[in-house]
Amino acid sequence: MEFILDCSRDRNSLFNQEAISVFAEDFIDKVKNHGWYRTSCIPERYKTFEIVSEAFKAHFAYIKTRYREVVVAPSKDPIQAKQKLNLKLQKSSR
Repeated sequence: MEFILDCSRDRNSLFNQEAISVFAEDFIDKVKNHGWYRTSCIPERYKTFEIVSEAFKAHFAYIKTRYREVVVAPSKDPIQAKQKLNLKLQKSSR
């Protein structure tokens, strides 16, 4: 199954909510019915729609952060974006 997220919209937009639902339902189906991650033995309590969709929403928040840093910021002000990235790299290297 294929789905797409829209990083320009809020993760709670109807479009993204539907995409997250499609992902969660498809993921659960593949884990339960098609043997995905069989060797890692995901506990049953984590194979619920609520758990999978909330985990994906958290991951989507990270994706949107990276999207804003890598795509949006440089297109608005490349010099400032580079300075922020350098500052972030300096802080993380300490």
